[in-house]
Amino acid sequence: MHCYLRGLNHKTAPAAMREKLALTADTKRRVLSALSTAGIPEAVILATCNRTEFYVAGAGPDRLASVTREVIAELIPGSEDVDEEHWYEAGYGDAVEHLLRVAAGLDSMVLGEPEILGQVREAWDMAREVGSTGAFFNEVFQRCFRVAKRVRTETDIGAGSVSLASAAHQTLLAELGTLSGKHAVLLGTGEIAAQVVKYLSSAGLARLSVVSRTLERAEQFAARYAAEPLHIDQLPYALADADALVTATACPTPLVTRETGHGVSRRIAMVDLAHPRNIAADVGDLPGVTLHAIDDLKRKIEEGLARRRAQAPIADAMVRREVHALASWHCSRPLTQMVKDFRLTFEKTRMLEMTRAAADASDAEIAALDEVSRRLLAKLLHDATLSMKSLDLRDDRDRERLAAMASMFSLRSAAIPSHAVRHLEAAD
Repeated sequence: MHCYLRGLNHKTAPAAMREKLALTADTKRRVLSALSTAGIPEAVILATCNRTEFYVAGAGPDRLASVTREVIAELIPGSEDVDEEHWYEAGYGDAVEHLLRVAAGLDSMVLGEPEILGQVREAWDMAREVGSTGAFFNEVFQRCFRVAKRVRTETDIGAGSVSLASAAHQTLLAELGTLSGKHAVLLGTGEIAAQVVKYLSSAGLARLSVVSRTLERAEQFAARYAAEPLHIDQLPYALADADALVTATACPTPLVTRETGHGVSRRIAMVDLAHPRNIAADVGDLPGVTLHAIDDLKRKIEEGLARRRAQAPIADAMVRREVHALASWHCSRPLTQMVKDFRLTFEKTRMLEMTRAAADASDAEIAALDEVSRRLLAKLLHDATLSMKSLDLRDDRDRERLAAMASMFSLRSAAIPSHAVRHLEAAD
């Protein structure tokens, strides 16, 4: 079983090119079905906003590549407009290692981000639903999920804040202890505000107010998060009983001044994500106000990224060990099957003789004979089974011994995955 990867991502292709490979669920299902019809036994498609990757497995690496290219060109309109320089390809060990790095967040735009693992799982689930996975990819993806979980739990690859939204969230938690039961005010309805509100809306707030200079925009934005829409003129009243304020607008002058904040009646944590400032610097001098500007958060982000980058080599080592373990498993599969066939050959003979003996024996005699014959067969095959299992298919002499046993007992010859053997030899 060979493996082949063809894809593009945020490192190799600009957004305009990646958009041409933005696939709907129906398109992915059609491509998976077409690959199966074309004789590709296993296929998985991973498509996110930052990458589109086609993983296929079957016999013959050249055929895997040519069929995958043909199906992509035929079923995905616009794919022919993506220049070849934006694509990358990989085979067997490199393809598997790439997948494991992706799932662990090591190949993400934001190092260590956790969302990609769920997207990888969804890709595998769809492939299973369509029927385009088998023993090989099922093993690959189970190992993929396992190593991603280990990377997440045994390293600090996901520690620290690495985006303005997460840094704002962590800052509020540090100031307030918890957001549960609190009243938070979000000033802004743009892209950064949309990232912030995802953290706020899942924090157990008692009240979330969304403020905009246009009430209609506030209403449209707030409706998606069960929040309270407010016009900018209502901001002073919202701040009167607020515990937290996050600002993220493109306004060139401060929207929150000392006059705006004079109505604050209790402790409030303010985080200004805008540049230029949305909150005047002297607002931080008001009683009960703690103000964090964007430069403070950028330092947190730089610290978080440095911490994650320091963990990347540890995570990469985990991935490489798992790829090596997969290649070992792949090499052992033919041997495992031969051992099963070897034992089954003798079991069939035992059952045939049991059937003959049963004609003239009582139930008690048959049961006793069955027990004795099972024990005898197990003892007779024990040493031979251990000897077969100890063979190393990377060794030419061991492969010759296995071939001799296959010939002696009329067993199917084990198809040695030479590409897996080469991967192990290169790793050693």
